[in-house]
Amino acid sequence: MIDPELWADFVQHRKDIKKPLTLTAEKRMLSRLSRFVEQGMNVDAMLERSIVNGWQDVWPEQKESRPQAHRIGVNPEPVEIDREAAKAAVREAMGKLRVIR
Repeated sequence: MIDPELWADFVQHRKDIKKPLTLTAEKRMLSRLSRFVEQGMNVDAMLERSIVNGWQDVWPEQKESRPQAHRIGVNPEPVEIDREAAKAAVREAMGKLRVIR
């Protein structure tokens, strides 16, 4: 169930950021939040996070989707490169190119 006081705070937040909910948007958002509740998600935490972050929408918590190597401060394992084989592959590819003049 959605905490009515928290929902009222979210609606007020939307007004404060000059993005008030239309009746249609409010109806659809409540419907979507109800589906989240049915899926066992903590909708109150979503609303709270949206208000605190100044967001105009509400999203479920995202699971980590980026590989570790894409995180700041995490270096991927070094890759050994056969430089001579790479140079030979580039020369071969360059030889297959046609020069258009």
